[in-house]
Amino acid sequence: MKLKKSGMNIKKINSKSLVCLRFGFCKVYLCTTKGGVLMLTKALATKWAKHGITINAIGSAYFESEVTEKTIGSDEFGKIVKAYCPMGRIGRQGELDGALIYFASDASSYTTG
Repeated sequence: MKLKKSGMNIKKINSKSLVCLRFGFCKVYLCTTKGGVLMLTKALATKWAKHGITINAIGSAYFESEVTEKTIGSDEFGKIVKAYCPMGRIGRQGELDGALIYFASDASSYTTG
């Protein structure tokens, strides 16, 4: 990879699921792809840090989205959330905003991986 020195830091923020890493009831395809995102984040963070590029990932449990909208309302899913999610609920809109702002800002210039 060739980068031009411009005095600007480059930020890359990935999303990974803690559900796949901790709870063990995730679908195989989702666990595989999210595990891949985790390792890609670590590998790229190590490789590109010397170029002023930080690579980070935010790991969260379930949030309401197009992917989860059909599952979230079910009684079975509610039992899973109460049993396995530390807060006993799904994430609320805006709860990751601070983390995103941190990783996108200069405050995280020494945070990578």
